[in-house]
Amino acid sequence: MPKGGIYMSKNEAVALRILEDFRSGLLSRRQAAEFLGCSERAISRRVRKLRQKGIEGIKHGNYQKPARNRLDQGRRDQMLKLAREQYYDFNISHCLEMLAARHGLSVSYTTFHRWCREAGLGKHKRRRTSKARVHRERMSCEGLLL
Repeated sequence: MPKGGIYMSKNEAVALRILEDFRSGLLSRRQAAEFLGCSERAISRRVRKLRQKGIEGIKHGNYQKPARNRLDQGRRDQMLKLAREQYYDFNISHCLEMLAARHGLSVSYTTFHRWCREAGLGKHKRRRTSKARVHRERMSCEGLLL
């Protein structure tokens, strides 16, 4: 947990308040379950977790833990190095194809695109300048054109 305090969302603060009301006897288990939109059994489980861990028990168990499906930082650095040095004049999708074919490195296009944007790589599409438009005056009679 952060040293400065515990940060919780609005929903977590509401859940904490409802669970505290249940513990103090102001709400029944059924009322607390209806307010939180869960089962009565879940209320008991959440209250037990709140009793054991304190206010930190309201947070999800994976809070501030790295994602399990996170890709390796070494692979990211290797792919960006190759993209910067060997494939600097390729667009992102072609560079990704070359990395997969020649080096056996593959990730999803979206992930590689995000990495390249964060590293400042990749070509940018230039927008075409808009043409000036000349608007004609409306005719006095509906349906007539010049």
